[in-house]
Amino acid sequence: MRREKTKLYENRVRRFLDRLQGGPAFVARTPLEAEYCRSTDPVLFENRLEGSFQAIVQGEVWGETWDSAWFHVTGQNPVDWKGGKVIAHLGFGGEACVFDPDGCPLYGLTNGSVFTEHYGKDIHYLLDPCEGGEAVDLWVASAANGLFGVVRGGDPPRNSPGRHGHYEGKVTDLELCLFDEEEWHLMHDARVLDSLMRVLPESLPRRTRILQGLNRAIDVYADNRENAAAAREVLTPLLDSPGNASDLHVTAVGHAHIDTAWLWPVPANRSTNARGPSPARSRSSKGTPTTSSAPRRPSSTRSPRSITRLCTRRSSPG
Repeated sequence: MRREKTKLYENRVRRFLDRLQGGPAFVARTPLEAEYCRSTDPVLFENRLEGSFQAIVQGEVWGETWDSAWFHVTGQNPVDWKGGKVIAHLGFGGEACVFDPDGCPLYGLTNGSVFTEHYGKDIHYLLDPCEGGEAVDLWVASAANGLFGVVRGGDPPRNSPGRHGHYEGKVTDLELCLFDEEEWHLMHDARVLDSLMRVLPESLPRRTRILQGLNRAIDVYADNRENAAAAREVLTPLLDSPGNASDLHVTAVGHAHIDTAWLWPVPANRSTNARGPSPARSRSSKGTPTTSSAPRRPSSTRSPRSITRLCTRRSSPG
């Protein structure tokens, strides 16, 4: 392939991914309502109502460095979404954990990833399929810190008020969405292939095949979400293609760990212990991070309520 044509195709793929990243998988949206109670330290689920709650909308700031808050998120699924898959699109500007009304931790949320700037856990699956008209009632425990604590400057002056770091807790997303999962998977299939293509040497035939395949998928998609499944079929052989016979065989093993009081105070670390395992417990029930309209309690050697108590209580003096 001529170099000029290669660059043209690569730029086309980049623009396509930018469009998919913009949210076509969210077929329809309706705002959720929320009120919150802010605190300096994490508060137990059973004590959350002891504070004073106030209304908040998307785009507003709720806290600052190391603050915690309980959010009560409510809404109603539109009747005309019947039969579709419904998600809560939630972002609180830091780390958070979704609870059901009984205090069961359902799913951890975060606004970033160590792997890619494009990824953040801001989707909580609710209904699949929905009947239409269901009420949404969720509690979310949020913290004004990110994956690596707070934002720190290089070498701030000793008298700088932010020399130990700063962070702003802000509601970035607060909506109920009708979700097109096929389109969502198309975005990730295409992004994986694009990232592979861009690290392969330009002289390799596999790089050219991936680039051509991505452009064929764009043609098939034709800016119509109804064609998402057909576009994914174009990409399937490229994803299934094995490496060269001379390539190394690599086994990737994932794990989760907690760096105790590494870049955050101990109370924040205990809250992380509740958020961290919740996605794995949710996946163990269905194979995906999905909950039904009556969420299952995740399997655990401890009850969800005791997990929450363990992970949010303050240590005793001494």
